[in-house]
Amino acid sequence: MYKPIAIYARVSTARQEEEETIKTQIDCLTQYAASNGLTIIKEYLDDGWSGDTLIRPSLDNLRQEAKNASWEAIL
Repeated sequence: MYKPIAIYARVSTARQEEEETIKTQIDCLTQYAASNGLTIIKEYLDDGWSGDTLIRPSLDNLRQEAKNASWEAIL
């Protein structure tokens, strides 16, 4: 069964940004999707936007696209 999904990843602190934890998040989400028969068709990544700011361009984009998105769920 084909289930298209999107993923969202972000860093919470400047330290996480330096340590590239967003790559680890993407790897985990990709593995989870593969193990559960999910197909990632869109990625929303707020790389470089730590929790020190409320600016989240990809999250804002995700919210705007959610109503008409071609994906069925998001991780």
